[in-house]
Amino acid sequence: MAVLAWLRRLSWWAKFYACLYLGTILVDLTVPLVLFAFDQGWQLVPFPGVDLGDFHSSAADLVVESWIRVTLNVSLCVLGVWLGTPREPADETSAAVGDSLNGVALEQPLLAGTETMGTATPAALARSATENAAFEQKKRADRRKYAVVAVSFVANTAFAAFTAIKAVSFDFQNEAVEGSCMATAVICCNAEFLLTKWLADALTEEIGHLIKSIHNHRLFFHPYRPCHWCDVCHTRIKGELYRCRLCDFDCCSICFDRKTRKGAEGLLRGDKGVRTEREMTTRAYFVRALKFAKPNAHLILIAVLCLAANSGARLALPNFQGDILDNVFNADDDAFWKNVKLLISFSVVTGFFGAIRSAAISVVGRRIAFQVRNELFKAIIVQDIAYFDGTMTGQLTSRLTNDVGGMVAP
Repeated sequence: MAVLAWLRRLSWWAKFYACLYLGTILVDLTVPLVLFAFDQGWQLVPFPGVDLGDFHSSAADLVVESWIRVTLNVSLCVLGVWLGTPREPADETSAAVGDSLNGVALEQPLLAGTETMGTATPAALARSATENAAFEQKKRADRRKYAVVAVSFVANTAFAAFTAIKAVSFDFQNEAVEGSCMATAVICCNAEFLLTKWLADALTEEIGHLIKSIHNHRLFFHPYRPCHWCDVCHTRIKGELYRCRLCDFDCCSICFDRKTRKGAEGLLRGDKGVRTEREMTTRAYFVRALKFAKPNAHLILIAVLCLAANSGARLALPNFQGDILDNVFNADDDAFWKNVKLLISFSVVTGFFGAIRSAAISVVGRRIAFQVRNELFKAIIVQDIAYFDGTMTGQLTSRLTNDVGGMVAP
C-alpha cells in the first residue's frame, strides 16, 4: 500500500520517464544478445570467455558491457535520487522555530522597506526560517545529485566510445543487421544518460506552493532576487519572494502570508467584487492561437512552401561547391562553368524564397498583432468602473503594446 501511495504522488513526467527508462533498458539488454546470437549463427553455444580487447570477431564483450552499463545507470539513478532529496524535513525546522517564538511579539518589519505593509509576526518569521533552511538544503542536495549525474555522463561516454570502436573494427557478416544493432547500442548509451538525469530531476522536483487565491501556478521560494516587483501589491521586492517558473509571476512574502489578492491592484474586478479568473491551459492557448492564425492560413502556407524550397536549395549548394573544386582539380572547363551557373542560380533561388518567407511571416505577425489589440481593446472598454479603479493605467498600456508585441515576436 505504501508503494502504491508513493506511485500516486509521482508527477506525470516522472511516470513517463520511468516507463521510457524501462523500455530503453530492455532494448539495451536485448540488442547485444541479438548481435551475439547472430554472430553465433543462432545456435545454443557455451558463452565464450570475454576478451575486451577483441574488437573484430566476438560480440560477447558487448553483452557484458550492456549488463554493466544498465546496472551502473540504474544504481546511479537511485543514488542521485537519494542524494538529491533534502535530508531534514522542513516541518521540523518550522516547528522548532515556532516553539522558540511562542508568545514573542516582534516590532521589526520582516523585510526592509515594507514598514507600511505591516510588521512581522512569529508565524511569518517561522515561515521565513523554514523556507530559507529548505532552500539551502535543496541547493546542497542538487549539488550532490548533479555530481552523480556527472559520473553517469563520464561512464556513458566511455561506454559509447567503446561501442563505437567496436563498430569500426568489427568484421561484419551482415552489415545491415549487425551495424543497426551496434548503432542502437550507442543510442542507448546516450538515451540512458539523459533518462537518468531526467528521472532523477523528476523524482526530486520541488513541489512549491499552490495558492489559487494568489496565482493559478505553483510558487517557489527564493531568498533574494534583485530588480523584481510584486505582481500583487506592485511594490519593489527587497528580500524574500515567491516566483512562478512558468509565467514570470512574483509575489512578496507579505502578500504570500496574506494568502489572498483582495485589495490588490491588477485584478479582474466588477461592480460586484473580484471576479474569478479561470486557469488557461496550454491546449486552450493553442486553440486561441489557431483562431487568430486561421484568417492568414494562405500566407502561412506560402511561408511553409518557401521554407521547404529554401531549405532544399541550401542543401544543394555544398554539392555544387564540391563539384566546382573537383572540376578545378581535373581542369574541366565546361563542367566548371556549368556548376558555377548552377551554384549562382540556386543561391538566387535561396535568397528569393527566403525573402518571400520572411515577408509572409512579418505580414502574418502584424495582422495577428492588429487583431489581438482590437480584441483586447474591446474587452477592456466593456469592463466595469471598478476594474479601472483597481488597475493602473500603465499596466493597461503595457498590455496593448509590449505584451502584444512580445506575443507575436518570433
